[in-house]
Amino acid sequence: MKKLLLIPLLLIQNVSAQADEGEKVPGFVRLLAVGENPTWKTERRGDMRVQLPPPPGSIPPRLISISGAKDPGDGLKLDLSRMTPWVEVTDNKLAIQVSEITKGENAGSDLMKNWAKAPAPKRPLLALYIKNPTADKLTWEKPVRFDFDESLQAFPNESIRIINLTKKDLAVKLGEKSPVKVSSGKHRIFKQADGASLPETFIDVRQIAAPGKYLKVAAKEFDLLRNHRVTLVIHMGDREQTRKDIRMRVFAEPSRVPTPK
Repeated sequence: MKKLLLIPLLLIQNVSAQADEGEKVPGFVRLLAVGENPTWKTERRGDMRVQLPPPPGSIPPRLISISGAKDPGDGLKLDLSRMTPWVEVTDNKLAIQVSEITKGENAGSDLMKNWAKAPAPKRPLLALYIKNPTADKLTWEKPVRFDFDESLQAFPNESIRIINLTKKDLAVKLGEKSPVKVSSGKHRIFKQADGASLPETFIDVRQIAAPGKYLKVAAKEFDLLRNHRVTLVIHMGDREQTRKDIRMRVFAEPSRVPTPK
């Protein structure tokens, strides 16, 4: 009988993987705070009428800092209902802390206050913030966050993203296609097979108030250009007098999605 020789298996290590171990891979994030501007108030001071500053918490921080930003500079400007530029962070495995910057009167006297967080941007990430709709007093102090994959694989060119931040489901109809439900707190990508068409797409958005009962949100044509993407954010009013009103924001832009070099 022949003896079986037990040959030990050599564990071949992947040299390239070993070299990459611990290597920091950059990530990319941008922020969007969606809401309504507070009521513009003025008062008379002597012979002049001046605009009053917005009440505390009625708008998000005007200037923010993102932890791990490759080029923090003097801070990032955050405008209500406008996407920030892309920010490259040094490590896509680390969660992000967003802090408010308050400029001091003297050089180097800036104050930092934690405002919100975002997850580790393993893919290009959009962190969208709204006022907490369940709070007794609507304020930007502790916003609610929604995260969206901005990569072209998840959100391709020539497509439309519907984000439903209202309390009820939506019925969305593109062109001649049948209506599609977008659940409350969810989003849906509509591609050309779903009715998105160049250069214009007719969209009819309605809120499902009850079975067979709909409330009109918007019905209009939107430009959808080649190598562009359109995001529609449907949300509730966030002022005390508009909490029951439905609002829609439209963001159309060329698809300049950053990638690690």
